[in-house]
This record gives sequence, structure tokens and C-alpha cells, in this order.
Amino acid sequence: MQQTTREPGGRTIGKFEHPAVTAKGERRASVALKRLETVWFNTGTLCNITCSNCYIESSPKNDKLAYLTLADVQASLDEIRRDRLPVTLIGLTGGEPFMNPQIIAILEAVLEAGHETLVLTNAMRPMMRHRAALLRLREDHGARLRIRVSLDDYRAAVHDAERGPGAFSKAMDGLRFLSRAGFRVELAGRRLAADAEAGSREGYRRTLAAEGVTLDWDDPVSLVVFPEMRADADPPEITEACWGILHKSPDDVMCASARMVVRRKGAAGLHADRLRPRLRARRDPEGGGPARAAEPSLLRHLLRARRCRLRRCGAGVTVAVERRRTASVDPPAFSVVVPLAADEPPPDDLIARLPADMEVILARGGTRAEALNAGAAAARGAFLWFVHADTRLPEDAVEALRAAVRREPGALLFFDLSFDGPAVMALNGAGARLRSRLLRLPFGDQALCIEAALFRRLGGYPAVPRGEDHLLVWRAHRAGVPVRPVGARITTSSRRYSTRGWARTTALHLALTVRQAAPELLLKPGGIRGRLPAHAPAA
Repeated sequence: MQQTTREPGGRTIGKFEHPAVTAKGERRASVALKRLETVWFNTGTLCNITCSNCYIESSPKNDKLAYLTLADVQASLDEIRRDRLPVTLIGLTGGEPFMNPQIIAILEAVLEAGHETLVLTNAMRPMMRHRAALLRLREDHGARLRIRVSLDDYRAAVHDAERGPGAFSKAMDGLRFLSRAGFRVELAGRRLAADAEAGSREGYRRTLAAEGVTLDWDDPVSLVVFPEMRADADPPEITEACWGILHKSPDDVMCASARMVVRRKGAAGLHADRLRPRLRARRDPEGGGPARAAEPSLLRHLLRARRCRLRRCGAGVTVAVERRRTASVDPPAFSVVVPLAADEPPPDDLIARLPADMEVILARGGTRAEALNAGAAAARGAFLWFVHADTRLPEDAVEALRAAVRREPGALLFFDLSFDGPAVMALNGAGARLRSRLLRLPFGDQALCIEAALFRRLGGYPAVPRGEDHLLVWRAHRAGVPVRPVGARITTSSRRYSTRGWARTTALHLALTVRQAAPELLLKPGGIRGRLPAHAPAA
């Protein structure tokens, strides 16, 4: 069944409503500031045009953000210099930055402070009014001044349908001026849902080349093509499971290295990123500079999700998460996550053997990696114990696991494995024990257990059709996480071998293991030293 979240009063929480929890009860993804490398100045929400899908609803009438002043910018620049913050890029956005009455003075201050500077503009009349001043800035500061022009399409009719009649022609005037004057020009384009990205990139190249505009067409920074953001779309909420599903780290997201300065009601405040819709989120009545915004950014808002590169994590994935049993303690020390096929019955025998102080979560549908990640996102325990539905636990399994966690809480733990069924399966059990004990490469049917926070730092299970457990273990090795045996043995079903044939199934599993291990052994840094996991076997 699909999980929903309710407030204490009983009201069901809708999508994008709760700051920390999704409508399905999953923990919302967040991004911590790791290193402040980019500071964005939002010069104000006023714009010379109204676009139907503008992220912050900029228009000639929207003054929810006041114009940023030179004093605001200078205060932040002083803070960057005083605190020796590792800022390498200053960006100016809006609204339309060139509508700010102090834009040239702001640009001069940023460039004279020695920062590479990126201005986002529609290249229309507000920019063209400053041609002489821009030429002077280019002469004084050269390529450190980057100007990125936004277009909604390389076809004039499509672009004008979004931005108004004649907008494409006016933007071309601005682009021709910038290109011919030798500015460092970049382009931010849009790709409609029905268009292939390669075709869109070629369309921009062909159209702008005909207009006499040149830039580095093969450089993904010089030509950025964003997917269409539709107001009627229903994007998925971004959860902690998305990191593992997409094999991404929160450190790779813009929020981990960027903050924004805005001006509202006379104060300069900070926001986590520049896609915050309607500017209705966190408010900072005291104001502040770049160093104030160290709290994590919760990936919450609707318009952000429509544009976010992580939105693929929910596309086409149907995973129903059921909290089968709430633990008798709150919060629980352990959450047991059991992946199931869509029509697979609950493993009642397994659940009955688990103690009452352990939370039990069933995750159905999608690939096994998707189910495991979704279950982990919904879990509340300090440790995640991933147990397959056909696993049989011995009497000492739980106590052995608790003892192993006490010995080494920062390790990835695994059980020794045996199979039921015919005698030949003893060979597979012996092979699994040898592989996991000697090489420290356990698989998912060995009931892996890991601290929840560590699991999230590793990015969860990689989004692959099979072998996600094997790749998670390699992630742990690369991150220096010890991989340790619990010291107890579990039993799993041999039905796959009986159904498909022992020799064929064994060969297929071995081939998959070798294929996934080859890049780890041969292509990762470290050469011959990287061929085996670094952690010595423990008794």
C-alpha cells in the first residue's frame, strides 16, 4: 500500500507541503553547504517581460524582491574577502538584472574585487541601454565578465509564444551585439519535451550561426539546454532515496557550493539556491551575508522539482512502502527493510522472528535497488538491516547483529550464508562465505546492515537492474568503510537455482560479479593495490 503522512491533528499532508517529509512519508532530500564557491546576487524580481513559466514569476509588476543595492553587494564582497571564503564565481540574476538602476556599479564592484562574474539576461532593451558601459567593462576586465543569454527555443515562434511577440528578434539583436563586440557569451536554452537534446543543440547552433553569433557549441557550459518546465506537470517529490537511485551525491548538487543574496524589506537575506518559487520560503528578517546560510537546503518546492535534474528518480518508478510494524521504542535502533515483488505476499514467518523493538518496512515494486532505497528513505531507525523475504534467521541472529553493531558501528555488516535444498548448494554456500570473508564482498542475500546516516553518505544502492548490492559494497570499500562479518549464519532459499538450473544460475551470477568488479579492479586509481579490498579479514 502507498504510505501517506498525517499531521498530529489527522490532516493528510499533500505533496510539497511539509518541509521535511513527503506526502508518502519519506524523508525529503536535503543538501548541506560543503564549500561556498558561488554567490548569487538576485538583483530584484522586476523584469521587462512576463514569461508563462518563470521560476519566480518575474514580470514588470512583480516587486516582491526589492532591487539589490551596491551597498548590499559591497557588504557581501567585504565579508568574502574578510573571512577568506573560497568563492570563485559571482552570479547576477533576477528578474532582469539590467533593470536594476545600480547594475553597472554592482558589476564594477564585483569585477574589481577580482571575481569571475556571470550575468543572466534576456539580452533585450534593458541590456542594450548599457552598451557603452558594458564595452568599457569588457575592455577593463576581459573574459572574467561572462554574459549568459536565455532563450526559450531556437525557433522564433516557440520562443515568442513564451515571452511575447517580437521577443526573439530583440534577443537576437542583443546576442549579435555581444558576439561582435567580443564578449564571453553563453546561452541557456530550453528543450521541449518532444524534442531530443541533440536535435535541440543542433537547432540552436544552426539558428545562431545564421545570426552571426558564435560560441563554443560543444561546451556544455557555453550552451546549456534545460528540459521543459511545465506548469501543469506533476513532478515527483525529491527524497533521500533519489541519491542512490541516480547514483548521485548531495555534494554534487548546486546547493552544496552556492548561496544567494536577496533584498527584501530593506534587508539582505540568504537563500539556498536560485530556484525558490514565489520566494515564499525561509525568511531572514535580520539579513546577513554569505557566511550565514550554513543550514541544509531542503529540496522541497514544486517549481524546483519541475526543473530539478533529480526529478528522474521518480519517473516511471512505482514503489509502495508499507511500515508493516512500528517499533516498541521511538526512535528504533534498527529498521528492517524487506524488498518484495509487486505481488509477493508479506514474509510473516520472517517478521515473527524479529523482536518488537525493530521497525519493519516492506517495499514493493520497481527494481530491487528502487525498493531498497525507498524503504531506507522511509525508515526511522539508526541502523538499516536489509533482509530478503526468503531469509531464515537462526535464534542467535539478532543478538549477534546487536553485538557486531556495538563492536563496530561504522562498518558494513554481513552474515555468513548457507542455502537450503540439494547437497550441491553447499558449494554455493561455501563459495559465498569464502568470497565475503576473504575478499570482503558480501551480497544482498547476506542480510547487510549499515548505519542509516552512513548509507545515505554512500548514496544508497546504485540504480542498476541487478547487482546493486555488489556495487554498494564497492562503494563502501572506496569510502574506507570496514566490511565485517556479524559472526552468525543465515539460510536463504535455493529456489532460483532449482528453477533455472544449478550450473546455469551459478555461471550467470559469477559472470555478473566479474563484469561489475572489472571496472573496480582495473579502472579505479591505485593500480594493483586496488585489486582487493583494503580491510584485512577479521575473525
